Amino acid sequence: MKGFWLTIFMIILFTGLNGQNIDTLASPDSTYLDSAAMNNYPEETSAELSFKTVTDFLYNFSIMLFWPDYADNFIIGSTSRKLNHDITTKFEYRILHGRMVNTVLVSSASMPKANIIYVTKNNYNLLPAIVAHYKNSSTVIITETAAGLSMGADIAIVKTYSKSLGYYFSFKYNENNLRAKNIILSPSFRGYAAQ
Repeated sequence: MKGFWLTIFMIILFTGLNGQNIDTLASPDSTYLDSAAMNNYPEETSAELSFKTVTDFLYNFSIMLFWPDYADNFIIGSTSRKLNHDITTKFEYRILHGRMVNTVLVSSASMPKANIIYVTKNNYNLLPAIVAHYKNSSTVIITETAAGLSMGADIAIVKTYSKSLGYYFSFKYNENNLRAKNIILSPSFRGYAAQ
């Protein structure tokens, strides 16, 4: 039964891929971005995890998690200018938890209040400072590999393999971290996480 719901989640997650075949996206040697996009942002993009996929995950996380407090707006930050642009495009005109969505750029010099912070693989050197800065807040910190969880991140987007689906992206999470931040997890959030 879990495999059925995981398949449904993956179909929902990949909705809007402009007609691209999900089987092609799930193959181990496929790229999610065309070569022109890769050349435009070589320092910020991964051939395996595109910013489009990241924004889809961020959207799903933002509707499956519940925060104890909200600023005037729902704020999503990242350590990448390109990803911030993609987040703004994805969330433009959307309302999350009754709030408009804003994006912020997070760097060693600027760590503004946010509901979600996404740390790209190329900015993992910032992860310890980000974790320390947001330790006593309800900010959910998300990274690109499971190693980020051992460094204090709350959620990691991971590449997973199953016989029925092949390679696909899922996520793991540190429930103790999320509970300490008073983040409420929906039942669907727990159900979609990788084992």
